[in-house]
Amino acid sequence: MSLAAPKGWLYHRDMKRLRSCHPLLSAIAAWLALSGCITLAVDDAQIAAIPTLTPSRVFTETPGATETPVPPTQLPPTITLTPVGSGTPIVGPTSTPLNANTGTPPPFGVNDPIIEYFVSTPEEARPGEEVLLVWSTLNASNAAVYRVNSNGEPGQTWQVEIEGALTVVLQGNAETEQYVLSVTNGLSTIERVLDVIVSCNLAWFYDPNATEGCPDGDPIQTTIVVQQFERGQMVFMQATGEIFVLLNAAPPTEEADSPLWAVFQDTWVEGEPEDDPNLTPPEGLRQPRRGLGKVWREQPGVQDALGWAISEERAFIGTLQRETLPEEGSFRLAYSDDFGNVTLLDPGGADWRIFAP
Repeated sequence: MSLAAPKGWLYHRDMKRLRSCHPLLSAIAAWLALSGCITLAVDDAQIAAIPTLTPSRVFTETPGATETPVPPTQLPPTITLTPVGSGTPIVGPTSTPLNANTGTPPPFGVNDPIIEYFVSTPEEARPGEEVLLVWSTLNASNAAVYRVNSNGEPGQTWQVEIEGALTVVLQGNAETEQYVLSVTNGLSTIERVLDVIVSCNLAWFYDPNATEGCPDGDPIQTTIVVQQFERGQMVFMQATGEIFVLLNAAPPTEEADSPLWAVFQDTWVEGEPEDDPNLTPPEGLRQPRRGLGKVWREQPGVQDALGWAISEERAFIGTLQRETLPEEGSFRLAYSDDFGNVTLLDPGGADWRIFAP
């Protein structure tokens, strides 16, 4: 049991007396006609039995100061929430990741464009048939599809959506036809090449096949007229009504890329002059007549390029086959002569050659 000291009692361990100044006792003492305080006798054993009280907290009173309350020790700590993103809520799904530092989407154009796929259906078709090109891209703002020409340069071009489809018609100028999808986001551009197989169930009339591509149709038999000149030859194709001028070499006054062959339509008709009587050829040479003569006299540069004829016309039944190419007016032509040789004219007048199959 602990002892509690009544108010008004004073203890001192060096005293052998316990003096009381309690008001109630003073009243009793007055009643007893006693003056002062009552002195009680206390022995040493009783003083030793009084425990020493040690205060648990000592307050030092400072004038004008207020007591600071001690906070409760059992309350939970305060949690401070740090936002990860911006205060603007994201509505709906988004494929743009948030920036870890600022909480804002990355600037437009940071991501490179991506071509998810670029395919054709069908994957193989014949010349003149339609093929559907289908594609899908990401992070792109503009797209285009272009056909690759036979010389490797970009040809016909279509501006398209960044996702969609395009119908093209195969030209058949090679065993495969190439199309390129080019997409950009304004900062970077990527491309993908698509090869479409050109199937051809037609064959050239000579064997082995010395040309690429696919002929327009089956070979035809026709009358062919050939006349030799000082620097080349002229050839008339009855089936097509065309006259070809073939030069042995490019004219010396022309540039190196001048064509080595050209084609003209035969416009001569019966009743027109067959030749020009005012022209006198050198001894042993001849002036061409009829349709060949008209082209030779009237088409600029032909007479100077070929010179005079060195032989008479020679007519025979030959085989003719043609391949039309995508470039306007461009084609490849092959024909045979009565000796079994084949003459092949490359597209664009670039070259011509004679070979024996």
